[in-house]
Amino acid sequence: MTDTLDVFLTLRWGEEDYMNSDSFSQRIKPVQLGLETINYSGILDSIYTSLIDSVDISSIKDLGVQNLRTKLEISITDQAGNESLDTLFISFLFDSGKILSASAFNFPNPFSNVEGEGTQIRYLINKEASSGKLIIFNAGGNVVYFEVISQPNLMIGTHYIKWNGRNSYGYRLASGVYFAFLEFNDTINEKIKIVILNK
Repeated sequence: MTDTLDVFLTLRWGEEDYMNSDSFSQRIKPVQLGLETINYSGILDSIYTSLIDSVDISSIKDLGVQNLRTKLEISITDQAGNESLDTLFISFLFDSGKILSASAFNFPNPFSNVEGEGTQIRYLINKEASSGKLIIFNAGGNVVYFEVISQPNLMIGTHYIKWNGRNSYGYRLASGVYFAFLEFNDTINEKIKIVILNK
């Protein structure tokens, strides 16, 4: 019988205290090192997104807060009953005048475009935008990739843009540091540092 781990996550959030809560549990099978890589940041991000969406929030204004504090409690138990506990604290300061509600980021980072894994740029929109662009520069300041963001990704909510680490002509970019700019309504709203690491 293969060993399994029981993972129990409790997400608590509020402005001054953690008055709201939701939970998620999952039984997982540990992966032998060297055979597979698990994108834990992506898993946590999807849990945050799904739990926040579960309370029927269509806009940051629905939260009724300016400074959202969240606490993610993680409990992992093996078949022998051994339990490991950890807590992750994250705070978000919202500005209703800005299009983006929180800092955008990408995962995985760094990533390899040789292996074809690519990276996802995640951003959260507070109010609908009329236009959007993703512009990526190399360390020398040259534009290597440009993409017009389509209408579904300009609506209020959490969005993802997949980038395969290639330039606008489809050629793989070399290892190095790149800078992604998210532009909405002809104004640059966010800069993200992206690292390509080809082995």
